[in-house]
Amino acid sequence: MIASLGLFISAMAVSAAQPRDLVLPEPTPIPAAAWPLPGNQQATLGAETLRFQDGQIVGRVRQDGGWLDATSRPVDANASPIRIRVVVITRTSVLVPTTAGAEVRRGNLEQPHLATILMGLSRAQAMLSGLYGRPVQFDLKTDPVWHGMERDQAFGKEWLDAILGPALNFAPFPTEGQVAPGPYAAAWVIHPALRSGVEFHTVRGTPVVSLPYHTYSQGRHPHAFESTLVRLFAMQQKMAYTEAEVPAWEPLDGDAPTTTLGTTFPIGQRWASLAGSAPLPLPGPRINTRTLAAMAGDEDVVFAGEGLPGMLGQFGAMSLGGQHFLFARPGYEDLVATRWPNATVVGHIKDFERTDRVLIVYRLPERAMGLTDAEILGLTPQPVAAAAEATPRAWGYFSVAPKAGTADAFTITRTDPYPRGEVVLGNFEGDQGLIRLNLRFETPEDRYALHVYNGEGNLVGEVLLTGQMSRDLVAVANDPIQYNLFERRVPVDGQWHEVKIPLAQFPGAKEFRLGATSQGQLHTRPQGACVVEFTRPVVIPDDGSVAALPRYAPPARPWEGVDETQLEPVVRTILEGQDATLWPWALEFIRQFPLGDGVALIGRKTTDPNPIIHTMAILALKEQPNSAEAMRALIAPRNPGYARSFAAATYAGQWTATDIPQLGQALGESTWWERYQPVRAIQQVGGLTADAILGVMLQDPDHAVRYVVVDGWVPSTDLGWRRILFAAVNDPSEAVREASRLQLLKAPTEELVAEGLAGVNDESPAVRAAMLKQLTVGQHRDKFVRALRDPHPMVQVTALQALLTAEQNPTVEELRPLFATGVPDVMQAVVQALQANKAGLTDADRETLRATPVKTLLPAIQQILEGP
Repeated sequence: MIASLGLFISAMAVSAAQPRDLVLPEPTPIPAAAWPLPGNQQATLGAETLRFQDGQIVGRVRQDGGWLDATSRPVDANASPIRIRVVVITRTSVLVPTTAGAEVRRGNLEQPHLATILMGLSRAQAMLSGLYGRPVQFDLKTDPVWHGMERDQAFGKEWLDAILGPALNFAPFPTEGQVAPGPYAAAWVIHPALRSGVEFHTVRGTPVVSLPYHTYSQGRHPHAFESTLVRLFAMQQKMAYTEAEVPAWEPLDGDAPTTTLGTTFPIGQRWASLAGSAPLPLPGPRINTRTLAAMAGDEDVVFAGEGLPGMLGQFGAMSLGGQHFLFARPGYEDLVATRWPNATVVGHIKDFERTDRVLIVYRLPERAMGLTDAEILGLTPQPVAAAAEATPRAWGYFSVAPKAGTADAFTITRTDPYPRGEVVLGNFEGDQGLIRLNLRFETPEDRYALHVYNGEGNLVGEVLLTGQMSRDLVAVANDPIQYNLFERRVPVDGQWHEVKIPLAQFPGAKEFRLGATSQGQLHTRPQGACVVEFTRPVVIPDDGSVAALPRYAPPARPWEGVDETQLEPVVRTILEGQDATLWPWALEFIRQFPLGDGVALIGRKTTDPNPIIHTMAILALKEQPNSAEAMRALIAPRNPGYARSFAAATYAGQWTATDIPQLGQALGESTWWERYQPVRAIQQVGGLTADAILGVMLQDPDHAVRYVVVDGWVPSTDLGWRRILFAAVNDPSEAVREASRLQLLKAPTEELVAEGLAGVNDESPAVRAAMLKQLTVGQHRDKFVRALRDPHPMVQVTALQALLTAEQNPTVEELRPLFATGVPDVMQAVVQALQANKAGLTDADRETLRATPVKTLLPAIQQILEGP
């Protein structure tokens, strides 16, 4: 054991290259003229230029050349900061299934990309600070995630849980020297994969988004990335306030009216799809819709999202309950009286972002209903000529610039060895005639095709220009590719060549883009220069001299047409050859039909940098005869971390105590995900040596690794249990504390079990609620009753629902502290409990229930109070 620990500690000493912190540069201003603003009209309001489309506001910009869509609101340095967790993923590999087998879609963020991201984050920080009047703090790290992910799993909730789950807290946690991971107003995972959109999820109560940098940084306008970040934050704030678990309300400060308690929502937003071309309006201060409903004399109202998009400088408006409301900050009463002479004051409401101020709420007359934003503001927008697009758009790993010395030619440059992305060559109307353009290729290693899109942005066809395709484009799983694939070969000789494409072969086509084909993703392209040049496409009449494009026929595979009994020689030839595009098929074959010399045939493919190859090779190796020694050799220090990690997971359940020294050395890998699986493997082996190593790994700097240590660890010694107890009390991660408490419930002594039960008193309401869900009401009813007095609605609802489900309804005396709640979920559970047992209600209780701010429940409450 001592020797094993010595190897382990020496391995841990290597683990110095942790995900690193980044420093934001000073933000440089964005000139307003640099942005292609949306809308076809504009007007001036104060220090802002508002952009309109059909009378509705679609964007705004400061006239002093400051931040787009940002207000001039001063930042209160003493206000609590808005904290945002930012993880920048620098490497990704996504495995995409095709009819020809899996393909790798790699993504990279190189130093120029990181520089752009850091400046974008710095500008977004300044924009959000100016918008909310509060400091904005980024907790920023990079994470070089190389491991492959299946397409259906990539960047979704499961992936985000793994990346961020243990690193996000729902509530504050006091620490001594350690970093408490949250709570955060939002979390962003910025990654280099080329995705069509963003993924919105909630992880441990925090709204999280995965953002494809190359999709939202290029091809829209010069500073689309920072603008996207601000609009993402707006979307996340809406998401945070529409979750099933309603956030806790907070009372007003100062002299604000006491009637304004309740759930808060962003005001007056038009929440549109991020995929749309028009930018989203930015968030304004939040207001209390229940208070407005009371002012309107209406029932509880679901947030409507009508009216003006947020606060425009000092004003905001929204429609609610069939009426229109205007908000103004104090000091602007005279301007309101001039612009809206018939507006009447109906109350005040807290300026949510500035607790020392309130907003004046006006009701606008009936004639204001149905008016456009411009009419409500009393503005007359003037037409603005649409700016012509001088340079074609590019996104992904391509850039495009006008070719020097020419009038209408452009040069495309590849910015990464993996040429993912597209360049928009041109747009056109009509389904007749020919598309004519000229192309010049210099780099034979690259493979390009013309991608044809319709007016809805759907791919309807593809024309292969150079190289080969690796797919035949028929139905793939439930994702049928229903477009045509043709060929129009262009020599790669550095000369200009004319290309003509008959439009009749692509019905509904509206846009041509140039992009790389899917072939060749198993290997990188040369890092050297990549030059492709083109002239802007034009439509010419079809004079009948151009023949229809021939359909593409994919190259035959060596195994096609071969009798099943003769496939083994084909497999051997492929595995002994150098064509990596054929290896996955052969590896899958010997995984299902092992060969006597399969270990030798697989060879070093288990450490190939391509995730498809090393993944399939390790899976195949496990199935070969006499492969145990080769599997154990994979976790040796000489092998790369990704191979050691996947091997540790693949051979799970078959590792023994003699393998722990090698697994322990794998814990010295620099990235958390390469340490994660060896920890799990050591945990499954168990024993004294495993306990000692796992106890040390509870000091790992990454929350995800500490989480996997305690999640399922059943120590064989009292010291191991004490390590878990220490994590349950002191770890800054809620996920680690929660998992530790749950493990303590399985401890061999009553003392440790009692410590596990103490999780119902954790600092975080998320942990308290999670612990209650693991207990039975029959054994721990006292803990559920005590939870009814918890200060957080999440815990109250959890306790109430558990009592009702177990048919151990709380008494009126136990429910009484909740009668005055303004949280809908809690009040609904209270009503359910009273419907089952209302014995003991006093006159004071009845008055409190009738005064509930949750007016949608008043009929049910009245029925309870009037019934027998």
